[in-house]
Amino acid sequence: MTDQSSSGWVTTTSSYASSNPNQGINSGPGMAGGGGSRERPLLAWAGVRHQGSMRDIGDSSGLSGRVGGEGGAEGQGKGAGAEEEEKNMRFDLDGAGALHCSQAVLITCLHLSHEMGQRDVGMYGWTTPLAKDPMGSMIKIMKQYSGHIRALSKHDLSCRSVPDPSKTVIQHHLQRARLAAGQNSYVAVIYNGHGIQEPPTEQGELWCYDKGFDECLQSGSGPSEYIPIMLFDVMAWAGASTCWVWDCSNAGRIIRAAHSEAEEIDNQYRAAAAQNPNIAKLHPPVYSRRQIHFAACSAGQTIPRVHGMPDDLFTACLTTPLRIALLFHNLQTFPLTKGDGGSFIPRTHAYMAALWENMSQNLKDRLWYELTAITHTIAWQTIEGWEYQKLFGASGDVVGNFASGFLLSQRVLGAYKTTPESIPSIPSSTGHALWTTWDLILDNLFEQLPKYFDEGVVDTSWEKDLKLVSFMADQLESITTAGQLLHVTEAPRSGMTPGLTRLPIICSAAMTSGFRVQASTALDSCLRALDVRGLAHAVQGGALDVAARLLELEDPEIKAQVISIWSSLVRYDVAVLALAKDGLSADRLTEVPAVRFFLSALEESLGQEGGNEDDHDPTSDSVSQHSEEAATTLIIQTAAVLSTIANHVKGRTAPRFVLRTISMVGVMLRSKNALVQQWGALLIAEVLGSLDRPEEAGVIDGAEVLLLRMIESDSVESRATAVYALSRWVPLPLSTAGSDPHPHNYRRTSSSSTEVNASLELAGKLVEHAFDEGSSLVRRELTRMFVHVLQVCMGHTKLATWVFILRRAILHLPELRSKIEGAIKATGSRLGIIGDQLKKLKVVQRVLDALRVFSFDPDAQVSAIVFTPLQEILVTLASGSRHEADAATDTVETRKPDSRRCWEALGSLCFPGLAQDASQEGLRWTEEMVDHLISSAEMMDKSFKARTSSRDGKRLQGRHMTRRSSGKTITDTDTRSDWRWNTDLFDKTKLSLQAYLAAARSRGTIDRSSPQSHSQSQCLPEKVVTSYSGDSKERTFIMRHRLLEDSLVVAEQQVGLPWKWRMKDITSPDPWTTMTLHSFHPIIMSCNGSNEILFFDWGNAKKTGSINLNIITSARFVDELHEQIVVVAEINNGDIHILAGPSGDPNQIKPIACFHALDLDVAVSGHHRRPRGQKRMVNTWFRSSGLLCVGGQSDKINVWDCPAERCVKHEDRLGSGIGDRRADVTTLITEPVSGNLILSGLSDGTLQLYDLRQARKTALLSWRGDVIVVAHDGDGCYSHHSGFDLPSGRSSAMKKVGVILGESKNITSACANGLINTYDLRKLSEPISSVLAHQDGIAAASFQGHSGLLSTVSNLERENVFSPAAEPQSGSLGQAGFPSRIRTQSVVVEWAIHRSALGQLSEVTKERITFPDHSPSPSLEEDADSVIFNPYTVFHPLRPFVSIGHGNTCYLRGCGVGEGDDTDSGSYSFLRSQAGLD
Repeated sequence: MTDQSSSGWVTTTSSYASSNPNQGINSGPGMAGGGGSRERPLLAWAGVRHQGSMRDIGDSSGLSGRVGGEGGAEGQGKGAGAEEEEKNMRFDLDGAGALHCSQAVLITCLHLSHEMGQRDVGMYGWTTPLAKDPMGSMIKIMKQYSGHIRALSKHDLSCRSVPDPSKTVIQHHLQRARLAAGQNSYVAVIYNGHGIQEPPTEQGELWCYDKGFDECLQSGSGPSEYIPIMLFDVMAWAGASTCWVWDCSNAGRIIRAAHSEAEEIDNQYRAAAAQNPNIAKLHPPVYSRRQIHFAACSAGQTIPRVHGMPDDLFTACLTTPLRIALLFHNLQTFPLTKGDGGSFIPRTHAYMAALWENMSQNLKDRLWYELTAITHTIAWQTIEGWEYQKLFGASGDVVGNFASGFLLSQRVLGAYKTTPESIPSIPSSTGHALWTTWDLILDNLFEQLPKYFDEGVVDTSWEKDLKLVSFMADQLESITTAGQLLHVTEAPRSGMTPGLTRLPIICSAAMTSGFRVQASTALDSCLRALDVRGLAHAVQGGALDVAARLLELEDPEIKAQVISIWSSLVRYDVAVLALAKDGLSADRLTEVPAVRFFLSALEESLGQEGGNEDDHDPTSDSVSQHSEEAATTLIIQTAAVLSTIANHVKGRTAPRFVLRTISMVGVMLRSKNALVQQWGALLIAEVLGSLDRPEEAGVIDGAEVLLLRMIESDSVESRATAVYALSRWVPLPLSTAGSDPHPHNYRRTSSSSTEVNASLELAGKLVEHAFDEGSSLVRRELTRMFVHVLQVCMGHTKLATWVFILRRAILHLPELRSKIEGAIKATGSRLGIIGDQLKKLKVVQRVLDALRVFSFDPDAQVSAIVFTPLQEILVTLASGSRHEADAATDTVETRKPDSRRCWEALGSLCFPGLAQDASQEGLRWTEEMVDHLISSAEMMDKSFKARTSSRDGKRLQGRHMTRRSSGKTITDTDTRSDWRWNTDLFDKTKLSLQAYLAAARSRGTIDRSSPQSHSQSQCLPEKVVTSYSGDSKERTFIMRHRLLEDSLVVAEQQVGLPWKWRMKDITSPDPWTTMTLHSFHPIIMSCNGSNEILFFDWGNAKKTGSINLNIITSARFVDELHEQIVVVAEINNGDIHILAGPSGDPNQIKPIACFHALDLDVAVSGHHRRPRGQKRMVNTWFRSSGLLCVGGQSDKINVWDCPAERCVKHEDRLGSGIGDRRADVTTLITEPVSGNLILSGLSDGTLQLYDLRQARKTALLSWRGDVIVVAHDGDGCYSHHSGFDLPSGRSSAMKKVGVILGESKNITSACANGLINTYDLRKLSEPISSVLAHQDGIAAASFQGHSGLLSTVSNLERENVFSPAAEPQSGSLGQAGFPSRIRTQSVVVEWAIHRSALGQLSEVTKERITFPDHSPSPSLEEDADSVIFNPYTVFHPLRPFVSIGHGNTCYLRGCGVGEGDDTDSGSYSFLRSQAGLD
């Protein structure tokens, strides 16, 4: 295996943190899971947290901010459209639909005595009026209407009957109904104008009678004329929250007028509110938003009268939709199902009436549930979510049923050329495929109907053998079956995911006892797959209301589903508010039903998990294993809900809740399941951070011990949550402001000495892990905690910082060591710092050292956390020359400019991340700075005594130095007036909960290291020695990959094809310093010493994309059989960035992780600054163990566990005993079979071998690789010579070390002096074979491990070339032609390939290649900012071809394998078929 390419990146961790592509969080907008793709090997950085980095989980919604409007960074930059969408999505927050519809007004203008004289009057309210008693018929009709509307409501509904009214009567009833309903509840108003011959006018005028019904009843005479009423007046009387039903001809005119009239009312209220703000509270301008109108027809249309249907067909559709649906189906001509033709003859009117009377209420309910499920689904798929919520959820049951009936009316009236209209507008749904489903249900019902019913006898016995087709049952079955789609042909509206399209079906079924269990499971499956924006849509679709009702039921059959549903919903703050609002005002938090339910559920689940663990062996009992996994899932989900409740009710006292949760947290932290541990940590963090701590400190001491054990875990999330929880053990800093909105966070007036000691002890245990942490997630939490500790322990922080800066000065000014140490000792003696005080100061200094490293962390968020607190500390030091009492009047302008600039310079030197501008980058330590520091010792004495004797722990009240950032100057101000616990980790983990659970189910839930594991030093050798084998799929994948490696070069080795095939000549617009090739895709990734990684397609020699980072020296592909491309990029400052993205579009490759792999600042003395672009760091990767070894211009070789994202070992490179102790590591490889050995080559020609199985931290073997050993004098001394005539002064740096796969005892090395050696590990005194490959020395080398081929290129040789316009010379590669007799400067390199087999070297090919000269002039070669373009050569990881390049030119040369079709052993298709991946 080479260090310039990778043969695969396969993680073998069983941690849930590596997710299955089938159940990840990257399956499309609105979805957190999905996938039909087959399972692929996992990436070391394929965890949910990194997938979240790639698609930004929380970014999918601006709705994740706190209710009330904190948008945060995620909400910035939204356009007007996004803001309008968010406003609409939050319709339920403005109080518009907070209460159900409790009032209905029935305005019926029939004037039956007149109408029956003009025409045959049909049924109204399913009652046929009698000509001989029109008044009595009218009263009966009104009673029927009232009964029908009351049947639509689940609450008490007051119906006001207003038959044949006058204008005064209408005004009276509308105003009384609004007064009774209140401002926010909806009032339903039905206006039937069938008895008025005049249609509504275009100006919005309605008609009523000059006399009311009661007046006519008393006088015995009827009305004589029509009276107009302005729609403006009617709407003003009824109020904003009103649902209007207009059953009259030309009703569309009312719809047109309603828009303008509502806007006019709002404008008048706005104008009045401008004069008197109190009016806005009584009459908010919300008519336009809240109005709901249903009109029977459009403008210019009349109401049809259909034989067999009632005359009030539109009203009947809205009030009795099921009965109308049965009648309408009876009138259809063509049945959809086969059967006896006679059975489909339309039934008579009398039969249909008898059928309705002989249907049991149970049958009617079943059909009604099916119909509402269909109508709700149609509406959900055709209108916007906020409109659906307004019509079907937030406005009450009556309005929701009216809306369902309106959809039916579109179909029924549409069959008779009539188009109902509405506000908000509901598109016509007459052609929706779900109506076909409803027809199938009724076809099935009609086939089973009896032929007749006995007149006057109600008999429902015919239903006992009835077998109905159930739409809900079929859909629920398809929802719970993977891969099934909704039976609709319409595409869902924009932003709607497949799961959401069926939400109304699920909600309707969940309210049906027969389908409740199945529907609850389906609702759980739907919600868990949604992101925050998807949850917002789901809340609009009624998911929150249904979840609340299911929670109230406390049905044990659906307990698990209810918990899972709420664990998904709490990711959306509206749902949190609905769940926990009672907890803010309840006397006892544990008495709130929802809280009590989840507390009991968590206790029960923990008991089940413990019982299963003690009584059964999960590996041998599949039933017990399934039960344990179910209990584990419930524990995690319940903990998420309880954590959210605690976070929401912060500020109140809840001692019983705190004690119960902490006792359960102890059980969770002892679990062997990583997710349970993590949510135990998050739960205790939110409880301690939001509520009062228990009075007895011992209650939480046990949890602290368990959390500290979690720091040793290989799981990143376990470490991050442990640090997050432990930060709550540090006392809160004192707030200087009394206007805190959350006073519970500021009850502390000072930190006691005990608390300070405990905080420093805790920080001391964590600080050692900071330097080995590779996860940005953990580093952020460590940084926040360390900053918190410094602020609490301010009495020690100032002095410790002063000492820390002086000790940093010793590293750079060693000649002042005695002077500096003397000043430090003198200060310690004056202050009497011994014993415990000295330990405290040392801990604070270690914390400062960790923050120094974090100040230039590759993760910008980490460095940003450090910036302000460190600057505050430095400001307190800068202002230390004045008494604290005078500090309040001190300003930057009154201080000495030289003193301020000196402290700014010291801050930039000690904490590189604080450098404000480019002028501070070139700062150097000076003796004047040291003198300035020492001169402030007396002030340090006074400050230390004052702080430690008064309030140790008082928060920082210093002032900022002037900041020159973001293009503006920020003067000294008190920047922190309050303190809030940071809950970013909890919020993000809550959003990703379902994705983690999906990953856990697919990968197994037991972490690689439980809390009871050994310490890091104890478990390291075992971990490194034994390559983790993974599951059977991973082992199979690794074996297939190695079979590929072994089989690819058979043709080249056995047939001996010549390396004369010219594959491709590439000319790049950007010069390259190095490049690497993807194993399977025709992708080249190159670097040129700039901030970019360049991507080329070598098949067509075109640039395909680039990535911009810092100064990139090299990059490599990893896990190349995975669908996504993963890149490990080395930065010239010792950082490593991990990038990932789709293989088809390199521009979409984004950073997902980063860490400081090697501290190049702690390099051994004698180094010279390298030119820009030259590598200061090299790495090697072993796929089976996931270990990344990093060396370079440093005295260490760090071993990183990439799946765990932390450094597990530091090899001391300076303990070799031979060679130059200042030499750098120039090449590094891992032994390719076991991965237990790493071999390094140094810049002085030394080769070193390290055994990772041993506890020693130095090289096991060291020998010279640049010479041939020929004699040994017996006294331990060797005499060396190369055996070849080499020029003096040539570099001895090792360019390459290689080990052949299957020949691990033989080592091949290439040295810069031109020498290639092979060694036997059993005898390193002299090489087995030696070849002088290039007389001019070796500039670059590449080794292909499975073939034993070593490609080398010599150093550049410049020459003048007279190049006529002719063909390139024979034997050269792609030599560009030049105009006739033009003298050009070119460079020539010698390229060769040697084969190493059983320790013997043989030459395969050698030739001279000419390139255009891209090297800088000699005067620029020493310039540190210039890029030196040396020749390079890189083998393809698998295929038998190699690249040779310099500057803008790169040649690809092959041995002939791979040029043919897909049957060729070098082709991509052949490789994949061999691996069994097609």
